[in-house]
Amino acid sequence: MKPEYKITATNKLPHSEVEITVELPATALDEYRKKAITALGKEVAMDGFRKGHVPENVLVSKIGEGRILEEAAELALQNVTPAILADEKMDFITQPKVAVTKLATGNPIEFKLTIALMPEVGLPDYKKIAKEEMAKKVEEVVVTDEDVEKVIEDIRKRMAPLPEKEGEEPKLPELNEELIKQLGKFEDVADFKIKLNENIKQERLNQQREKKRIGIAEDLVLECKIDLPEAFVEQEIALMLARFKDDISRMGLKFDEYLKHIKKTEEDLRKDWRVDAEKKAKLELVFVEIAKAEKIKPEEEKVSKEVEHLIEHYPTADKDRARAYIIKQLTQDLVFEFLESQK
Repeated sequence: MKPEYKITATNKLPHSEVEITVELPATALDEYRKKAITALGKEVAMDGFRKGHVPENVLVSKIGEGRILEEAAELALQNVTPAILADEKMDFITQPKVAVTKLATGNPIEFKLTIALMPEVGLPDYKKIAKEEMAKKVEEVVVTDEDVEKVIEDIRKRMAPLPEKEGEEPKLPELNEELIKQLGKFEDVADFKIKLNENIKQERLNQQREKKRIGIAEDLVLECKIDLPEAFVEQEIALMLARFKDDISRMGLKFDEYLKHIKKTEEDLRKDWRVDAEKKAKLELVFVEIAKAEKIKPEEEKVSKEVEHLIEHYPTADKDRARAYIIKQLTQDLVFEFLESQK
């Protein structure tokens, strides 16, 4: 049976939160009080009585009426809160915070739900922003023989054997067919240099592309209108922290020791990253709205393939979460490609 309740007030709060004041009738408190007595009676052990068979008056004298009412209110909230969220059709992004404000025998229960909602996103003229950024001139990418030789020199240094005596300069290996076979499938030294030239050029083109993407992203965040929920910011900071801890671990360091070395606390890092976290959260919401507006969606075949690839590398990963992550990443890339096409 649908629980009975009455919403007596709804107040909008900053950061896309809403506070709902709810009242349950006194008869509901009586009903939940009986359930609370049954539940608590199963937990309380008293001499002369088996668990679950302690008389009500004895139980009340043992734990107090206040404890029973608290349990009754908790049971009521567990039952009523999901119904309220469903009835009000709220697009909430976090579990609600619940605070009981009135609780007394013979009176209605009053409590407040504070819920973070999916914020409204005021999109800027994203096509214009992208067009202006893409119209900015970039330098022509030219790779010289000197650039190629410099990279070759770095490769030779990395592959040089350690010197036999301390203080000696390492003897660099010659760039010959034997060496390039260790680097990949190349026909000969000339072929290696040609492909190296192409790789350097592609890397510089990628850097130019990334620079334009950053420019588009910064303008989108600057001009969008979003009352960003605190929950989104905290979620982004948590992701940044998890990635950072993983990077520290991969370097063979302990996170606590690293913090001592840089003379910072975890809370210091959270504060340092807050501005970037807000930008990332806003950009993610903007991309979601652009994808909706332009009907941008990754192909199911590609999603499935990427999910399988991810699970191969991280077998313990939750498949549903992996899928959500892949869809988000592919959608963001498709949105960027759409924006880059505004020329």
